[in-house]
Formats: sequence, C-alpha cells, structure tokens
Amino acid sequence: IDSIAEWAFLVDMVLSFFTVYVDDGDIVDEPDRVITHYMKTWFVVDCVAQFPWTMIVNNQVFRGMKLLRLMRLAKMEMVEDRVVEALDLSEK
Repeated sequence: IDSIAEWAFLVDMVLSFFTVYVDDGDIVDEPDRVITHYMKTWFVVDCVAQFPWTMIVNNQVFRGMKLLRLMRLAKMEMVEDRVVEALDLSEK
C-alpha cells in the first residue's frame, strides 16, 4: 500500500506542473505561470514529502517526517474541494 501511495503522490507532483489554478477569480492556464505558481507554493513540500528518507535517516527522524505527508493529505483535500467547486458538484 505504501508503494501505491508513493506512486500516487509522484503522479500528483508531476501533474501539478500542468494543473491550472484560479487567481482572483481568473483561471490561469499559461504554462509558465502554472509552473511558477507550483514552484512557489507546494513544490518544496511535495519534494520533501516524496524524498526517500527511510534510506538516509534513522527511524526516529523518519517518524517526524511523516508530518510532511499529512500536509500532502491536506493538500489533496484542498484540491478535491476546488474540483467539486469548479464542477459545481456540491450539495445545494
């Protein structure tokens, strides 16, 4: 299951370079702006969370790094909320 999650987060990281975002009510789909936005927002968190820490640090430090993965889960919830809002799938 960990491998599936690792791959899912890796795919999410790659897709984030191509995912449009909303800025002040406007949809931004220009590739250079999308990449810059991702690099300035979630890229560092995603990289740190995706890094294979178990190969480098001991278990005690690794347990602390799991908090970064929780941040990624919060990100996934935010993305889901945006998709639901964009598709207007919320219950009325």
